[in-house]
Amino acid sequence: MKKEERDEELEKRLHMVDGWVKEGKIPCSSKVVPVRQSVEFLQWVLPTQQVIEILRNSRSFALADCLCRAKHKRCDNPLEVCFYTNDVADKKVEQGAARRVSMQEAAETLKQANEHGLVHLTIYNPEQHVYALCSCCECCCHDIEFMKKLGRPDLVAHADYVAVVDTDACVQCGACTERCVFGAQSGESGAVVFHQDKCYGCGLCVSTCESNAIRMVLRGSRPRQSDASHDGEGGLQERCTSIQAKETERAVNLDRARQELVDHNYVLGMGLLTSNTIKGEFFNSFKYSIFNSGVPNRMFNVFFVKEKTSSPAKLLEKAERFFASGRLPFRVSFKEGLENHFLPLLSERGYRENPPETVMTLSHLPDKNSFQGNLEIRRVSSPVELSHFQDIIEKSYSLPPGSGPFVITDRISNLPDSDLFVGYSENEPACASMLIKTGPVAGIYWVATLERFRNRGFGKAITVASLLAGRERRCTFACLQASVMGKPVYHKIGFDNPYNYRNYSSPEETGSKGF
Repeated sequence: MKKEERDEELEKRLHMVDGWVKEGKIPCSSKVVPVRQSVEFLQWVLPTQQVIEILRNSRSFALADCLCRAKHKRCDNPLEVCFYTNDVADKKVEQGAARRVSMQEAAETLKQANEHGLVHLTIYNPEQHVYALCSCCECCCHDIEFMKKLGRPDLVAHADYVAVVDTDACVQCGACTERCVFGAQSGESGAVVFHQDKCYGCGLCVSTCESNAIRMVLRGSRPRQSDASHDGEGGLQERCTSIQAKETERAVNLDRARQELVDHNYVLGMGLLTSNTIKGEFFNSFKYSIFNSGVPNRMFNVFFVKEKTSSPAKLLEKAERFFASGRLPFRVSFKEGLENHFLPLLSERGYRENPPETVMTLSHLPDKNSFQGNLEIRRVSSPVELSHFQDIIEKSYSLPPGSGPFVITDRISNLPDSDLFVGYSENEPACASMLIKTGPVAGIYWVATLERFRNRGFGKAITVASLLAGRERRCTFACLQASVMGKPVYHKIGFDNPYNYRNYSSPEETGSKGF
């Protein structure tokens, strides 16, 4: 293709994307996602920045050829390295334009893309939000051309990570300069120079650095080169003040990152629990998640809003249509602060505010269970123990009689990153809890004690059992959703830092009674 023709085509796409951005339909054309290898060492990586996690959280995904390289043919980089997700994936498979692959093959594909120096981008359009995950080269792919050819870096959002170089460990081999698409690593006067302001956080430099001199940190909390000069007492005081300010900023960023991880645990945990019920479904998108248990109980049917939206009415109508098909009551849940955008609409439609769902976190997981009472705690490993867990949950959460096996299926008990526990008092099942691990987070779910066994310390003991399982799985902190009755118990364990999810019930009890 001639250069003039390519420029005209690129300008046409730029005009289209610019229009979407100006109308507020999308924040940018795409967002850089760091390669998995570059962030594995972090204890608190934001899962949305890992392609593999995005695929895991998608209802479906499919592998396809890179449309840009297939069209322009300007390099010999691999073609079949891009993914479609959810509805778009289903449509592309039906059309024969993509194929279903296992998670293992997806991971191998991403590794191949990394070896060829391709940049992972999430791609947006106004209606589907994240609908594709591409592995892009700088010679064929339009989003990188927007930046490098047309001078429009504003149309590609950087990752939430940035590279940090240890100059003492760097051996000046120059491998990173050949890999960096964005010009952040360059060879100047025979030396490797890192321009942090140009770093988009793709992580390609990390995966090629044999001396381990480069690592990725959360953008905003990155360490900076220290000022080693000694310029008197005034200069020392100024540096101390600066260090304190940076430590405060870092603490804020760490807290924000931790909250993101807690939110992710909630979304994935609820998704696993609802999708593994007898009729369950879980759908996760850029702005919202749908948890549909198939059970006529609004506690387990949730439309969870994650981001601000310019069209709350459309979003709410989507939830109402979804749950209306099963005649199920549901609740709309918001991260605290987002609900204000919806309040007039919720009031107008008759939604009722419920007590907030308090989220609590624990910074240090216990290394032993100090409970001394008459309670034997077992990890669920048999059908009988699972039936006891089901019975405790059914009675404690006021589920319809007989629904326990439909809500807590054997699939849930076999989830790879989870553990179920039942506590027995004099051989009678008395209490239960569940661990769901995501990254470094031990999410605690289904904590319950049968009424006749309450006020004996069983709730604390069974919660600690799940925390110990999280410690075994190398979790570094924990979270749970606390009821009014549970808060004092969790405070005794050491949970704190509460924040809330706000909940609003759908206006009518329309649930079916069958399972």
